Amino acid sequence: MADRRPPAAAPLLRAALCLLCCAPAAVRAVPELGLWTQAVDDKSGPLIFRKTMFNSTEIRFSVKSFSCLRPVKFTIEWTLKYHTCHNEYPELEEMSQKHELEEDFCAYLKNINCWTTKNENLDCNSDLQVFPSLNNKELTGIRNASNQEGSMDIVARTQRDGFHIFIVSIKTEKADASWNLNGKLHCIHISLLSAFSVFFIITDLNLHSPLKISLSELDLLGMHFEDLKFHT
Repeated sequence: MADRRPPAAAPLLRAALCLLCCAPAAVRAVPELGLWTQAVDDKSGPLIFRKTMFNSTEIRFSVKSFSCLRPVKFTIEWTLKYHTCHNEYPELEEMSQKHELEEDFCAYLKNINCWTTKNENLDCNSDLQVFPSLNNKELTGIRNASNQEGSMDIVARTQRDGFHIFIVSIKTEKADASWNLNGKLHCIHISLLSAFSVFFIITDLNLHSPLKISLSELDLLGMHFEDLKFHT
């Protein structure tokens, strides 16, 4: 029987392509766009937003317009809750409308995978042209100089992939104060090019263990991506 040899043009190495990116392989669908505008006033309960988000998604909240008939100070508290079931805590919206939610939201949400922070002493009066910036100093201090624009309204950042509930609670020190705010909530996932790498696992070079090699290193060896045969 004639010895079957691969064509001369066929490569002698086999490689498995591993794509290391920020989104896990288990996530099949891209999460829906996260952009809301919401009006809230002194009669409103906490705002509740539900969203499927990737890890490291930035949650930004800003007040675009406002009206305060008398000088007043706001406290705005943010609560971010990760949960595993899409329909978990279905009662929250109704409880918010009826003002029945506890003030300690994380305690109500079992204090598991729940994070909270707040901005206090935010002045609002009829002479104010721009509402004070809202931010989580622990997060905005991490951003580099190239991302300074718009970074001051980052109030939370996800720590896991999956379902999330985000609660915004707005209070004043005067219970009888009359006011209204128009807020914008935006969820942004930052995908950095440097966080995406392509590697090849070389297995057919008579090595005792696989060799991991990057695309740039492959080019230095005089090989090209299209020359590779992949395991299926």
